[in-house]
Amino acid sequence: MKPSPYLNGVSLQEFFPLLAKLGQQIRMPVVALSLNTVGGGRGTDIGIIEFTAVTIGHGGNASQVNLKLAPGVNATETRASEAGASLNFQSIYDTVSKAFATSLVIGFGTALYDVPVIYGQMVRYGLPIIAARNQIDLRDVWQKQVKAKGGLSDAAKHYGVESKASDALVAARVLEAMLWRHGSEAVLSELQCSLSSYLTPDQVIKAPDPVPPITPDSQAGKSPRKGTWPRTGNKRTSPGSVSPPSSHQPAKNETLIATLKQAISKVVERHGLVRPVHLQEIAAAMNWNEAKTSIEIGTLLTQGKINAKPFAIPEQQALLELHLPNVLKGMKEVKLKPIREAIQQKTGHDVEFIQIRLALKTLNVRLE
Repeated sequence: MKPSPYLNGVSLQEFFPLLAKLGQQIRMPVVALSLNTVGGGRGTDIGIIEFTAVTIGHGGNASQVNLKLAPGVNATETRASEAGASLNFQSIYDTVSKAFATSLVIGFGTALYDVPVIYGQMVRYGLPIIAARNQIDLRDVWQKQVKAKGGLSDAAKHYGVESKASDALVAARVLEAMLWRHGSEAVLSELQCSLSSYLTPDQVIKAPDPVPPITPDSQAGKSPRKGTWPRTGNKRTSPGSVSPPSSHQPAKNETLIATLKQAISKVVERHGLVRPVHLQEIAAAMNWNEAKTSIEIGTLLTQGKINAKPFAIPEQQALLELHLPNVLKGMKEVKLKPIREAIQQKTGHDVEFIQIRLALKTLNVRLE
């Protein structure tokens, strides 16, 4: 079998420890995507001339795939770009499908442009439309946390990261900085999820057109990723995706809370307790991913709306009881990620976010 381009990535001499932690937290690798394209309008009318993917594994190591593609649209416009391109979208379909099905897909503007364009290629080539099950558009994080306009280069400048690289690699660097600056909960609050593994052609064709960045180069048919993005009013998601409720807001729907309590009760009945390994069972019952499940459970535990006893890990609670008060004394803001890092630095042991929430609640300390 011909090796997949996904497996032939070039190892990068860069290390992403916080992206590795994020991947461990949500139990999937992180893949940053960027495209260069020709054409415009619907996703089926846009052709990909360059595909770049940076994959960050659970160890923090990174590899990059960069491929020139024959776009297959508007022959007079793309004849030059097709010269020397021996691959087309069908050649990378397995690679993209694997990333969509098993990874957290990230990038700057990817929910509005890259992912819908890839869906358009799947429709145009008559291929099964594999949904991007989990994705985070860094543009959403940027606008919410920094409340600033601009594109990827502006975000890179703000966070002080090097922007002379592929846009996928720059996006990975920006996300690493975002995790350091804002914490994983702020980033995961912008998570978009697809509730199904496959989309229908109608879902793709009838969705709003992909929104490219507005730059002078756009007039030439190319969509560079470092441009300024137009305002689009209310937040949009990729076709077939939904944005979960913010992790900073309680689950307001009482029916949803009751359903979550029932899923937790079933796990307790089977195992006698709830540990991180059991979150997958609860996530499956709720049709969520594990990251969202952990966040929602943690929020409800903090609010005292579900029984904390099955979740408490005695060893971690004993560790927190001993060290957490001293850690809190040196903090201006009470946030989960800095607490976790401080405990790990002090003791050499990693503690779960849910365990920190429980310990803070015992101390009557409010999480900011």
